[in-house]
Amino acid sequence: MKLTVSTLSLLTLLFLYSCKDNTNSADYAGYVEKEFDLSAIKDSAHPKEKLAHIKIKIPANLDTFYQWHRQTDCAGCGKMEYRFSSKNYSQFAETGEIWTNYPDSVFQLTFIHDPIVKERSKFLDPVRKEDTAYLPNYLANQSTWCDKFDFLYKKHVLIKGRSFILTAFTTNCSIITHNRPSVLMGAITSLKNTSLLLLAETNAKDTTGFELMMQKAISSIEISE
Repeated sequence: MKLTVSTLSLLTLLFLYSCKDNTNSADYAGYVEKEFDLSAIKDSAHPKEKLAHIKIKIPANLDTFYQWHRQTDCAGCGKMEYRFSSKNYSQFAETGEIWTNYPDSVFQLTFIHDPIVKERSKFLDPVRKEDTAYLPNYLANQSTWCDKFDFLYKKHVLIKGRSFILTAFTTNCSIITHNRPSVLMGAITSLKNTSLLLLAETNAKDTTGFELMMQKAISSIEISE
């Protein structure tokens, strides 16, 4: 059979597509796909309502999932938090603004948003590349009690068409692990009516590869609203 130029082009594209699929599958060996809903309180008198649906591939050793409303002094205060954690490390759901018991060690990925989300006349704008100048500092300030941290990087990326600010940093004053040296990798994006923060953290003895592992997980995220 004689192959035309168009036929050869089609075969080449199919081959490259097949290779791409195989590569993507191989990239996430050791990861598992998880799905869950983000829920918010419409107002203080109404029960929780679905805010968004999350699909993400996470490291298989993040085998424990729990969620809670981190309350302070009112229903609309605090945060809604959803956490994937390794069962080989401490399971810890922080409450209020101050706590005195700190976990010995953590290995986790947490999703965070405001508990009460009101509908807006105009949806929030996506985060912008220019926001790289201040949003990583905001995330780091939210994660530390002494506001001392060293950034590994700050960058703007598109994931599945959605705009994110990614950052990674080290600190000795995490609000979770207190005075223990920790590595954190975080991301911020805009939903329709609120912001969503993702924060991965560990203070394991060997943190090699943790930031890259979590960045790969976050790079697989799909958000449906």
